[in-house]
Amino acid sequence: MEPELEARLNSTSKQQMVQLLEELLQRHPELLTEMAALLSGIAQKEDKDLRLDDWDEGNIEEVVILPSSRHPVAPPMDLEAYRQRVERYSERLRQRESATMITTDLEELLFEAEQRTLQYDYYNALGIYAIVLDERLKERNATLIRLLDHSMDEVIPDLATLLSEASSSLGYDSNVAPLLSTEERQHWLTRLVTFWLKRLDNREIEEDLSEILLDMIWQEDIPILMEMVTNELQRLRKGKSSTIVDLNQQYRLRVLERFLKELPYTKQE
Repeated sequence: MEPELEARLNSTSKQQMVQLLEELLQRHPELLTEMAALLSGIAQKEDKDLRLDDWDEGNIEEVVILPSSRHPVAPPMDLEAYRQRVERYSERLRQRESATMITTDLEELLFEAEQRTLQYDYYNALGIYAIVLDERLKERNATLIRLLDHSMDEVIPDLATLLSEASSSLGYDSNVAPLLSTEERQHWLTRLVTFWLKRLDNREIEEDLSEILLDMIWQEDIPILMEMVTNELQRLRKGKSSTIVDLNQQYRLRVLERFLKELPYTKQE
């Protein structure tokens, strides 16, 4: 760049620079795509430089800090009203209420769980998710099952993160237990395994759920999962036909067998 032009640009105000760019784009609109790409690259470089500047090379140590270790745990709230609200879904459908209305209410409920998570109210957020999942497992109504499955599929990534943090002691002081007690964690594992076994035919969701289970499990939980999965394997094998090839059944068998092989490699207490 010519020194005279560089000096003029350095002395140009922000407003004048914006006007210059607007005029340039009006005359040469083909530059818009390239200009956007260049701006994005500059922003990413600045962000990277900032992170490097903040790094203390004299104290290179991996530190994991969970939000729940920096914020007080909110007191458990009375979830009975939430439970009654969800349990009425089936009756509302039998009374021919629009499935759209049920879906809207369900989405509002799950959105509240998401917001509570963002506010570090992990325990109560998990309570809301548990109510929805428990209603799904009761299988009261075919239409309701589809609604609940669809809604839960949308929030599986959020639930995965939440359960991973709630069942882990990483980021806590050594004398502080994870948010979920052993009993609560195993109750959640039982709930998730039951849901997982009902969703084995949905390969994407099946993989997500199995990852959640393997991430949150402790050594003492392995017998519980082994028993549940082994029982399902035995049930499938008994119903296996010797003459008719059922590809879905074969897939379920492979998934369960693979899961059992992965159990010994889960984290230990």
